[in-house]
Amino acid sequence: MTVPTFVERVQSVATDNPTELGRVVGERVETLGEALELLEDWTEESRETRTELASKYESAKDLARDEIRDASDDDDRDPDDIPTEDLLDHPAVSDHTKQRLAEYSTKLYVYLDEESAYGEARTELARALDAELELYADLLPALESGTISVRDAQQQIARLGREQNLGPPNQTAADVLLESGTKNRE
Repeated sequence: MTVPTFVERVQSVATDNPTELGRVVGERVETLGEALELLEDWTEESRETRTELASKYESAKDLARDEIRDASDDDDRDPDDIPTEDLLDHPAVSDHTKQRLAEYSTKLYVYLDEESAYGEARTELARALDAELELYADLLPALESGTISVRDAQQQIARLGREQNLGPPNQTAADVLLESGTKNRE
C-alpha cells in the first residue's frame, strides 16, 4: 500500500471541515521545512564535492609543475607559465602524475557538467517550494476567516501539483524532494 501524496490527502478532507484542512495544511508547512533542509543539504554536499575535486586537480597540477621545476635548469621557462593541457605532454612530468592530472581533470569536468544540470534542478525545486509555501500562507488565513471554501482550497492545491511538472500530477515539489531524500537514505 502506498502512502497518499499531500494532494490526495487534501482531497480526502470533508468539504465542510475547514479546521481539518487548516490543520493538514499547517502540518504541510512544517514538512516544507524538511524539504528545504534536504535541498540545502544537497547544495552543501555539491559544494563540498566540487571543492574536493578542484583541490585534487590543483594538487596534481602543482605536483606536475614541481616535477618540471626539479628537472629544469634555471634558465628554462617558469613551470607556472605552462598551460595545464601542456603539462600532460611535458617530458619531465612522471607518468603517475600525468595519470592523476588526467583523472582529476576528467572527473572535475564531468562533475561540473553534471552539476550545471543539477543546479538548474535545485533552482527549479527551490522556486516550486517557494510557490507551494506562498500558496499555503495565503490559504491558511483564508480558511480560518472563511473567505475561501474547503473545496476551493482543495482545487488550488490540486492545481499546484499539476502545474509544477516536477513529478506526477498529484505530487508537489515537496513530495518529489522528500521522496527523493527517502530513497537516497535507503
